[in-house]
Amino acid sequence: MVLEKEKTETRTEQAAADPGRIHDMVGHIKKSLAAGVAISLGCMAFIHSGGGLQGSVMFSVGLIAVIALGMLLYTGKIAYIEIFKPSYLLWMLLFNVIGAMICGFVYSLCMGPSEIAINRVNGYFTDFWQAVACGILIYLAVEGYKRTNQILAIVFPVAVFVVSGAEHCIADSFYIGAAPDFRIERLLWLLVIVIGNSVGSIVMHYLMRDIPKKK
Repeated sequence: MVLEKEKTETRTEQAAADPGRIHDMVGHIKKSLAAGVAISLGCMAFIHSGGGLQGSVMFSVGLIAVIALGMLLYTGKIAYIEIFKPSYLLWMLLFNVIGAMICGFVYSLCMGPSEIAINRVNGYFTDFWQAVACGILIYLAVEGYKRTNQILAIVFPVAVFVVSGAEHCIADSFYIGAAPDFRIERLLWLLVIVIGNSVGSIVMHYLMRDIPKKK
């Protein structure tokens, strides 16, 4: 069974999913914060490359760093919810968001505020489905790299979601932190994006779980 193979391949992740057992909560927090920082670097690359296709490709540096260095990114793990404890994923999400928002705030102090957070809000319904699309593409990037060990398996799905304007909750956390003002409704909007990313990733994983990997 493919599912059994996946469980075998991720036994290391299963151990990591219980910080109490391995006494590594500090490491969990650090890797989650680091992932927020890595995605923030992708956001900065997108901004300073002028956006568009070039910026979309440059943004992928964030997810490449996360996967290559073993950081903990909520949108890269939520698809495998049967492996991880819910509390583990929620703490991961919290520190991803904190890391990205701090980076966004520091960016606004150094480079000036960014209007991207304001311009991205199109409405809860529209942005929810944009977030679902992003969740699907992030899953394809992560799973594609697992199956092929090819960096391009990460670059293309990430570039597609960025250039299409799909919503990624950790990237959006950076933009919220870099915004010229703070509004509580942006946090409510961010929750919608989190849910959309989660739904997209989980559903895609469910559809793909019985498809055998190429040898």
